[in-house]
Amino acid sequence: MMLTKIDFIKNLAVFSDFSWKNSLGNSENFEKLNIIYGRNYSGKTTLSRIIRAFEIGKLSDKYKNPEFQISTDESYKLTQNIISNKQNFRVFNSDFINENLSFTHDENGKIEPFAILGEDNQRISKEIEKIKNELGKNLDEKTGLYKELEHKDKNNQESKAKLDEATNELDKALINKAKYLKETYKHFGLLNYDKKTLREDIKKVLETDFQPGEYDFEEKQKILTEETKEKIQKINIKFLLNKLSLKTEELVEKKFETSSKIQELVENSLLNNWVANGLHLHKERKICAFCGNEITDNRIRDLKNHFDKEKEEFDLDIKDIKEKIENEKNNISQIPNNLFYMKFYSNFQNKAKETINELKHRVRLYNEELEKLLSQIIEKENDVFHYNTFVKPSISIMQDIKDFVNIYNDLVDKSNMFGDNLEKEKENTKQELLFNRVYGIMLEIGYKEKSKNIEELENISKLKNKELEEIKNIINTKELELKEYKAKLNDEQKGAEKVNIYLSNFFSHTSLKLNAVEANSESKKFHFEIQRDGKKAFNLSEGECRLISFAYFVAKLNDVDTKDTKPIIWIDDPICSLDSNHIFFIYSLIYDEIVMKDIFSQLFISTHNLEFFKYLKRLNTKEKNNKKYFLVENKNSISNILIMPKYIKEYATEFNYLFHEIYKCSKIESPTDENYPSIYNFANNARKFMEIYLFYKYPIVVNQKKDSDERFKTFFGNDNLAIKFFCERITNEYSHLEVGGIERGNLPVDVKEFKECAQKILDAIKKKDEEQYDCLLKSIGVKETKS
Repeated sequence: MMLTKIDFIKNLAVFSDFSWKNSLGNSENFEKLNIIYGRNYSGKTTLSRIIRAFEIGKLSDKYKNPEFQISTDESYKLTQNIISNKQNFRVFNSDFINENLSFTHDENGKIEPFAILGEDNQRISKEIEKIKNELGKNLDEKTGLYKELEHKDKNNQESKAKLDEATNELDKALINKAKYLKETYKHFGLLNYDKKTLREDIKKVLETDFQPGEYDFEEKQKILTEETKEKIQKINIKFLLNKLSLKTEELVEKKFETSSKIQELVENSLLNNWVANGLHLHKERKICAFCGNEITDNRIRDLKNHFDKEKEEFDLDIKDIKEKIENEKNNISQIPNNLFYMKFYSNFQNKAKETINELKHRVRLYNEELEKLLSQIIEKENDVFHYNTFVKPSISIMQDIKDFVNIYNDLVDKSNMFGDNLEKEKENTKQELLFNRVYGIMLEIGYKEKSKNIEELENISKLKNKELEEIKNIINTKELELKEYKAKLNDEQKGAEKVNIYLSNFFSHTSLKLNAVEANSESKKFHFEIQRDGKKAFNLSEGECRLISFAYFVAKLNDVDTKDTKPIIWIDDPICSLDSNHIFFIYSLIYDEIVMKDIFSQLFISTHNLEFFKYLKRLNTKEKNNKKYFLVENKNSISNILIMPKYIKEYATEFNYLFHEIYKCSKIESPTDENYPSIYNFANNARKFMEIYLFYKYPIVVNQKKDSDERFKTFFGNDNLAIKFFCERITNEYSHLEVGGIERGNLPVDVKEFKECAQKILDAIKKKDEEQYDCLLKSIGVKETKS
C-alpha cells in the first residue's frame, strides 16, 4: 500500500480546514520518496502524528472533533474513524521519542527494548531456513507451499464458481417463475410466494407423482377469481331542481318600481353596481374617496331611496338561491363519485361500470340545468331594474337519473346475493390448478436435470475446499513453527548492538552506548540503558539525545515485527539541535540503511533545515521519477500543504528565500490576510538579507575593517545617505524594539514605507550588480521585462 494524497484535514492543530484538491489539485500525488520542507511550527509534526495514529492505533484526545481522510493506491481511505485498524507504518517524531526513549528527557524514564534475530543457534537457524524453503515466497511470484496454496485456492474458487453459476441459474429460474405465479395467478392466494415455496411445491408434486388433468381451465379459474366482498349499499337520491326552479323564476321575473329611483343608475347597470359598492364603502365618510368632493345629505338620501329595503331583501334572496344551487350541484355530483364498479363481483362489474358512467353523464346534464338557473340569477343580479323572462329547465333529466339509480340498485341486490354462496370448492380447485402450473414449470426449467448437476458440483466443491483447508492448516502450522523458532532467536542485546553500530560508524560516538540490561533473570525480560564509558549516562545534551533516538529508530526497523515487511516510513525533522557534521551523518544513515537497502514501500522525510534539505535532494530510489517535493506553510496560524516552489527545490538557501520576501513586499499595494506576514516580517527579513549580501560583497579583510554602517555607505553611495538612514531605520528600528523604543511595538507597521524600502534595495542591487540581480530573480521564478 502507498499513500497517494491527504484529501482533507479539519480541526487538527494548525490544520483547520485543509483541502488537497484546493491547494494542490487532483493531479498531484505522493510518490515513493517524498521530501517535505517547512519552517518550525508550520505543521510538519502534526502530519506525522496523523500517520503515527495508524501505527499505534490511537490519536491524542487533545484534538477536538478532528477530521481527516488519506487516499491510498488501493482505493482504501484512512480516516479518523478507523484509526484502531493499525497499519504497517513506522514514524519517527517527538512522540516516538517520548514514548520509547523517555529517559532522554526524564532521568526516571526508560528506553523500550526491542529484539532482532540472534545469531548464536545454528541448528535453529537451519530449521528456520528449512521451514522457509518449504513455505516458499508469498509474493507476486509464489513458490513452495504458498504456490500450492495458490493453486488449491484457484481450484476451489473455480469449482465454487461453477457451483454458484449452476445454483444461481436454477435459483434465477425459480425466482422468475415464483414471481410469475405470484403476479399472474393471484387468485391462487400466493401473496408470499417465493423461490422457497416453489421448491416445496415442486417437492410435493414429485412425491405425489402428480399428473396434470384435462379440464376447462378457464371455467375452474373463474371459481378462484372471486373473493368475498363487503355488502354494497344502495343509493337514494332526492332532487331540488323543481323547488330551485320556482324560486329562481320568482327572482328573475321580479319587477322594481323605478319612479323613486335614480334614473341614470336604473338605465346603466354597470354604474348602478359600481355605486352600490361605493355606497357600502362610504357609510362613515362625508368626503368622496374617488373625487374628493363633499357627499351631501341630499345625495345620501337619494342613494338610500334608490337602494331601499326591497333591494336589500332581493339581494339576500339572490345570495341564498345561488348558495342552494351550488349545494345541489355538489350533493348530486357526489353520488356517482362514490360509486365503484370494482365493489361488485366480476360478473356484474361490466354492467355496474356502464351504469355508473351513465349516472355520471346524467348528473352532468342535471348540473347543466342547474347552471342555467345560476346564469339567469347572475344576469338578474347584474341588471336588477330590467325585466327578464325566465327560461325553465328541462326536468326530464331527473327521471333519467332515477331510472339508472334503479338499475344500479338492482345490480346491488344481485351482487350481494351472489356473494352469499362463494366459498364451496375453492380450496380443492386452487390446489389442483396450482399443482398443474408447478408441474409445467418443473418441465420448462429442467428442474430434475439441473438439480442433479448441482448435486455433483457440490460434491466436487466440497472436495476442493477440503484440499484447500488441509494446505492452509499445513501452512499455519509451519508459520507457527517458524514464529516459535524465531522467538528462540530473539535477542534484545542484538537490538542494542545495532544502535551502537550506528552511533560508532555514522556518528563517531564511541563513549555513548546502548546496553540491554536483564531486568529479571526468571522472566528473561530486558530494558535498555544508555551508558557512557560503561556507566549509566545522565545529563545528555539535546544533540546526544537526538542522535541516540534516531539511531534507535533506524535500528528498530530491523526488529522482528518490522524486518522484511517494507513499511511506510515517516521521518519528522530528525536533525534538531545537531551541528553540520551530525546533520550529514543523519543523512548518511538514512541513505545507507533505509534508501539503499530499499526497506520501505514509501518514505516521507520532513525538515525545517535548509542544509539538511540540501542533502535530501541527493536521495534517489532505484526507480526513476518517483520523488516529489512538498512545502508546509503556515499563514496567520493556519497551515497548508503546497507543491514546493522551484526556488526552494532548486536553490535551497535562506538567502533566496529572504530575497523573495523583499521582492514580494515591493509589489504590495495594500495589506491583506495573505500578504501581511511578508509585511510584518519585512524588517527582520531585510536586515538578515542585507547582512548576508553586504558581507559577501564587502568582506572584512586585514587593515580594512568595514562594519555594517560602512558597508551601507559603500553600497548605497555617500551621495545618497538618506537611503542609507531610511533603510537602516526600518531594518534596525523595526526589527529591534530596544533600538526604536519599546513603544514601537505598539504601533502598526507602515506598508508604504516598507514597500519603498524594498524597492530601493532591489534598485540598488540591480544598479550595482545587474547580473546577480537577474540570477536572484531567476532563482525565485520571476522574469522581469527589461525597459
